[in-house]
Amino acid sequence: MKRKLICIFLTTIISISLLSCGKAISKTETPKKEEPAVSQSSDANASGNASENTQGTETSDSSTQDIAASNSSTQGASGQPASQPGSTASNNTAKNSAAKPPASKPENAATKTNTGSPTSKPTSDDPIMALGKLEFSLKDIEGDTYNSDDVFKENKLTLMNIWGTMCTPCIKELPELQKLSNELSSRGIGVIGLVGDVNGDDGLDEAKLIVAKKKINFLNLLPDDKIRDELLSKIGGYPVTIFLDSNGNIVGQVIVGARSADEYKNTALEILETLK
Repeated sequence: MKRKLICIFLTTIISISLLSCGKAISKTETPKKEEPAVSQSSDANASGNASENTQGTETSDSSTQDIAASNSSTQGASGQPASQPGSTASNNTAKNSAAKPPASKPENAATKTNTGSPTSKPTSDDPIMALGKLEFSLKDIEGDTYNSDDVFKENKLTLMNIWGTMCTPCIKELPELQKLSNELSSRGIGVIGLVGDVNGDDGLDEAKLIVAKKKINFLNLLPDDKIRDELLSKIGGYPVTIFLDSNGNIVGQVIVGARSADEYKNTALEILETLK
């Protein structure tokens, strides 16, 4: 009986001991099962921190590059970094810039167009322009006498076409000049002709015939010895056209060769603008 009780007692103690051990073992194993999750979380945090650190480094590098670029752009022409605002170098640079404005380019005299100012003698290499002023007392093809003062004062600008009776381009452009005369008379621009190859009666009949055939009604003058020496001696061929203001000054430019009415018109209007 005692043996049974002892056995039961021992069995009970052993059972209790085994249960206690089982609980201890189970408590010890539980943290081991949670360790991987804790480790993963820690790794994730570490990874996240590393990523943030990398991004921060890249941002810092980018900012550094931006600052470097900004510093580079503020360097002066000599390649030296710009001084800090308020510094002596910066103030001196500003003063020097204000004290020394960019020098303007000198005007190129070669690009000036000589329009033959009415108050001054034209300075030109062209021998006709170099005459400066034209003065005469000439007869027209009908025998009437005209003085230069009376002829030129009638208009602000006069186009004088110097032509010849044996010149085909001259004869061909006479109707263009008549058209120009009709169109521009109201604007203060007159047209006259000078028949350069008529000398006395020599060629006069031919000139009259051409003028009548082409229905030309603007004034056509005949040269005398003075005009031959001063003007015609400087002409190598016909036609030649010159422009004169109301005082007889040669202005604008000399046109050599025949032109259309529109070309003469455009040139005449440009010259007229310079006389205002």
